[in-house]
Amino acid sequence: GPTLSDGELSNLTQAALTVTTPDGWLVACGSLPRGVPVEVYGTITREAQATGVRVAVDTSGASLEACLVHCPTLIKPNHEELAELVGAPLPTLGDVIRAARSLIERGIDEVLVSLGPDGAVLVRGDGATHGISAVDSVANTVGAGDALLAGYLAGGTDAAVALANALAFGSAAVRSPGTAIGAIGDTDRASVRLFDAVDESLQLS
Repeated sequence: GPTLSDGELSNLTQAALTVTTPDGWLVACGSLPRGVPVEVYGTITREAQATGVRVAVDTSGASLEACLVHCPTLIKPNHEELAELVGAPLPTLGDVIRAARSLIERGIDEVLVSLGPDGAVLVRGDGATHGISAVDSVANTVGAGDALLAGYLAGGTDAAVALANALAFGSAAVRSPGTAIGAIGDTDRASVRLFDAVDESLQLS
């Protein structure tokens, strides 16, 4: 992507803050363009939360680490990104949950971890919920994590409902041959399974 000047970055940040309302979400996603400091998502988080706006961050590496001190409402790492963040391998679902809980203890409200073929797990202060979405034919995995996050944020405040919606969006994304997600259909929603009890011994792919 292009190199952004300080002025361009400031204009983009202010534009995002201007259109976000206190009952909505501001979502900061992706790797950073050239010229953008690793602290930018942390700065956005701080400024947005000062106005009562909830912030979700989906990034990795130094930019994810730098934003944690400002405690975004939600982060959505994948399995590998979470392992890098906590500095330890996470071979089981229980390991992932414990790593996510360590971030909850640092002030994050919700950690949504995408697990590829093993689905996703949502960890909040009131517990953990694991679900999978069985897809017979995977056409394209690009953007699946973005779709998962969009589905979660659109799913409301109930953890189980939001996670099921997230997995349905993810299912639609991987069934779509291009980067444009298809309509969320009955097949996508029927593919979702949430577990009554989390199997922390589950070995992850």
